[in-house]
Amino acid sequence: MFMQCFRFAATIGLYLFFALSTFGCFDNRLNMRTFEWTEDKDEPCVVVFFVDGLDHTRFNELLNAGKLPNIQKQFVEGGVGVRNAVTSIPSVTYPNAVSLLTGCFPGHHGILGNQWFDRETFFLRDYSSALTYQTVNTDFKNPTLFELLDDKLTVNVRCHTRRGATKSFDHAIGTGLDWVFNRYGHADQRVGLTAPMVAEFAQKTGRWPAVYLSYFPGVDATGHLCGSDSDDYEKGLIIADEAIGRITETIKQNRPDASPYYILVTDHSHVPAHRDQFTDLYAWLKKSTKLRIHRGASEGSIPSWRRSHFDRCDAVFINGAYRRVTIHFKSEDGWSQRASTDTVEQIIRPNETGLCGGLPGITLACLRDDDDKVRVLSDHHTFEIERRELLGSKQYRIEEDNPTDANLAAVNAIKRSVQPDPLVQLLRSWSDDEWRTSHEWLEKTAESELPDFVPQIVEFFDSDRAGDVILFADGEWSFHPSAEGGHGSCLAADMRVPMFFAGPDIPKGTTISTARLVDVMPTALDMLGEMDELIGKPAIDGESLLPNLRDAAPRP
Repeated sequence: MFMQCFRFAATIGLYLFFALSTFGCFDNRLNMRTFEWTEDKDEPCVVVFFVDGLDHTRFNELLNAGKLPNIQKQFVEGGVGVRNAVTSIPSVTYPNAVSLLTGCFPGHHGILGNQWFDRETFFLRDYSSALTYQTVNTDFKNPTLFELLDDKLTVNVRCHTRRGATKSFDHAIGTGLDWVFNRYGHADQRVGLTAPMVAEFAQKTGRWPAVYLSYFPGVDATGHLCGSDSDDYEKGLIIADEAIGRITETIKQNRPDASPYYILVTDHSHVPAHRDQFTDLYAWLKKSTKLRIHRGASEGSIPSWRRSHFDRCDAVFINGAYRRVTIHFKSEDGWSQRASTDTVEQIIRPNETGLCGGLPGITLACLRDDDDKVRVLSDHHTFEIERRELLGSKQYRIEEDNPTDANLAAVNAIKRSVQPDPLVQLLRSWSDDEWRTSHEWLEKTAESELPDFVPQIVEFFDSDRAGDVILFADGEWSFHPSAEGGHGSCLAADMRVPMFFAGPDIPKGTTISTARLVDVMPTALDMLGEMDELIGKPAIDGESLLPNLRDAAPRP
């Protein structure tokens, strides 16, 4: 009993220490700067509602039931919805929070998960603790929306990814206690209650924020704890809707003559899990290969200690968000060289017995082949996705890889004995040897079970932190034994997300066909008339949607 009380007190103390040391005294330690203020009240502004883990299916159910009245009024009736919006691979929070603010795919900004491993520095990052969740701001170099607008006032409420924001509001002590007691709805309520503080801050400085971003972390946490099909998840969405209404009303009261742009977005959907649909990839890999596998936290901050530890390991296993696993393999020559693609394939699909020896619940495995090629494995089929650059434009195609003559008969016998996989049939239907641009693939695949998969999986492996293989969960399967919900897979259930825009020159009650999460940052810049800020900066993957939004078609 004493030890339980001690652990509880230590946990509370850790959160309080973190809150006081991190936020209480140094609220803007990442961006201490000053600039000239202006009294111009006509400057455009963009208000972003970033609701973590907003499941596409459950969101639409609650909308249709009339349970999200503020979102219904502000965005469905008052703005433009994207019929087929997709997030980035992997469909995990930190990669997509950075994608939202940089306009770049994870493979190009280097944040490949809530945990990632760098084989060159032997560094394993984990953002899941109270002391590390903001370190993401030091782990990528791409300029954020906040940094591109460094001459303007920008405000961040609660979002961990915030580099360059003029002012951040966190309520760290209260939110930390909410997290300890699983009161995730309270944490989201605090985001809405911050709106008067933002208005007061703007009044004191004489300028309204050009960007006002509100991040709601509670919906995602509730999804993991209770499942997106639960009553608790529904209550979480209703709380977020109420907070959004409170923020918009506060803005109207304080800027009655202004017409802000509004954006509603999320980082991924949320798939409910079932305890009888769990597959243990780590146990299988350890038993079948006898490899020395590292999983869990990093091994200290001193490089020599880290190297000593990982030199004694053959693989690094990362399970992020419970529906995708990334594995890094050490080659015979050490971590400085990657294991060959054929070697990795033989480990992941030994002797054509199916992925991971026939374990259930795995839909696809993707392997880095070379700089412009990714190998995609199902249980008994292999596909190659290639990329080329033609006249400054990237193009992609997919082909089915025929097995060698040596094992052709055996493979064909296996294929004939199993039920055709719908995803295999889908991939095969795309194997027409046609080169298509990234947006052509988006349009072609947006309503499929693998939306935007073809270009995105190649771009994912551009980063050295991507690992040698990424495995995706099937259906409502999970790679975690006790989670009630998860995300991270490449399937539509994880990748398709709600996305809405509203503003003074955006037609109400309309829709556009497709969009990506990486399009939000350039769209926000365009709304502010600041697209020139991208000139001379590293290329981004997103494109401004504003022209399409202005020409949006009426909602069916």
